[in-house]
Amino acid sequence: MSRSKVNVYDMNKEIKMINTDDILIVADKAEFKAFKVTSTKMGTKDIKLIQDDTYIDSHQKISSLLSDKVGNLGHNTGDKKYLKREMFRKSMEMILNNTKNVLEKNLNNSWHISAPSGMLNNIVTSLDNSLYKSLGLMISKDLVNVKKTNLLNYFK
Repeated sequence: MSRSKVNVYDMNKEIKMINTDDILIVADKAEFKAFKVTSTKMGTKDIKLIQDDTYIDSHQKISSLLSDKVGNLGHNTGDKKYLKREMFRKSMEMILNNTKNVLEKNLNNSWHISAPSGMLNNIVTSLDNSLYKSLGLMISKDLVNVKKTNLLNYFK
């Protein structure tokens, strides 16, 4: 199956339910969070944060990145466009590395991911086949700022 462009609902994959020990990953251009699904004493599911990274470049103003000194802007000859593209490329690279590292260390059964649509396709198409096969739900939505207590509801 070609994975050049992956739909949020892939017809060839069976829908997997969230189970204990699954990994949930939520990401956007500035943050990456990974959770492990756990079970409470009452038998309900909960999640435990296992990694939380923030990418500083994505939070900085472009004008401050182009400045050589405080208050002195650098040359603005189209640098903004290339700088935004480079910041996106770097954050995608960090998200991919974090995703692979988290899954190599913690993956037992399956994992699920949520990211904005443009990023989600880039992440999923860049994965090894072994990681792609264990992928469950793909949600095309930015859930980084959703409260931990509500996050599991989006993956049902």
